[in-house]
Amino acid sequence: GAKTVYGKYPWHVGLFSNNSLFNSCNESDVFNCRHHFTNMCGGTLIHKYFVLTAAHCLHHPATGRLFLEADFRIAGGKYKRSYNIFEKHQQSTGVRNFLEPETYAGSQTRYEHDIALIHMEDPFVFNDFVLPACVDNAILFTPANNALGTIVGWGLTEQLTYSEDLKEVHLPVLPTVACRNQYKKFIEFITTDKFCVIYRDGAGAQEGDSGGGITFTYGGRHYVLGIVSVKKRGSNVISAFTNVSVHMDWIQSSIKNNLNKKN
Repeated sequence: GAKTVYGKYPWHVGLFSNNSLFNSCNESDVFNCRHHFTNMCGGTLIHKYFVLTAAHCLHHPATGRLFLEADFRIAGGKYKRSYNIFEKHQQSTGVRNFLEPETYAGSQTRYEHDIALIHMEDPFVFNDFVLPACVDNAILFTPANNALGTIVGWGLTEQLTYSEDLKEVHLPVLPTVACRNQYKKFIEFITTDKFCVIYRDGAGAQEGDSGGGITFTYGGRHYVLGIVSVKKRGSNVISAFTNVSVHMDWIQSSIKNNLNKKN
């Protein structure tokens, strides 16, 4: 991908954790390590209190156990991957709770229903650098074959290191059935709630980009229609994205129920 410009994608947020899995902090002082947050996934701001991401970002990859909310921070208004490089419009907050469909079961069910909402402790204040993407509540838009979507993230670069600067890439969609027909070896991961995205010249979603959104522009507005979920291991050909429209009822009811609980 190419480097983007600060503020161009104000809905893109970083998920940061101080869990030892991501945390290379080896200081003897435990207190310092607790304040050492590392970017491990992306997300999309869709409400002042809610971020849309992938459920697999919230589970330990080896044990499948859900991480603790207390180990996470969400930051918006970011261009740099590092949590500690504090940027002019950066906002960050802790996590009130993780929400995911009860049907999500990780690798056991091939990452079907790989979607989650993060209910933040404090609301983000919207400005030109922190702004939600649109959600297609009425399901008016379906990404057509070859429609170009935009993915941004701090994922692995060609040098196999994480990008310190936010990058963007624009890639074509391959709908569910067409993708199954074309990539039979990957078919088990192309669940009914996924669509595929085709890499161009090896550029596409990589490790570290998980949970970020793929957005499409309709009538001048940016809609998040998919979430970076799984890619074919060791190859840069296609990846599968969770289709947000399939989960629209769950998204709406989860936000509503959790806001009601709050008061």
